[in-house]
Amino acid sequence: MLDTGYFVRRSFSVGVLVTGYWLLVTGYWMDALPDDDKYQISELQPVPVGGFYFGYQHFWHPKLNSTFVYGFTKINYNYSRPMNDAYRIGQYVSGNIFWNVFPSMTLAIEYLWGERKNWDKETGNANRINFMAQYNF
Repeated sequence: MLDTGYFVRRSFSVGVLVTGYWLLVTGYWMDALPDDDKYQISELQPVPVGGFYFGYQHFWHPKLNSTFVYGFTKINYNYSRPMNDAYRIGQYVSGNIFWNVFPSMTLAIEYLWGERKNWDKETGNANRINFMAQYNF
């Protein structure tokens, strides 16, 4: 672990059959969709997905560090028009601060915000605050 300084992570991907790499769309089964309104299983087409994230971790002090993350994902339906409530675009922001009070005790607080836009342009967002107290025996 670093005493002071920073650490940067980032990732970017675009393609088909890559929804498993993006938390915002994992579990929606969007790697392939029918290419017409008849939903013929033999005519599934891969769905292009693109996304990126950027993470920055800063070590303020040997006992204090923070992490900030931004992520974005977009799905392009090239072959068929999905249902109106189908996922289209998502964004995610988070920030936290961890304090190692003692070698065996850590306290933390985290803020998260996410937004989803559907195919029909309906949007929704959510905010969340998490608290953590960890004690290692």
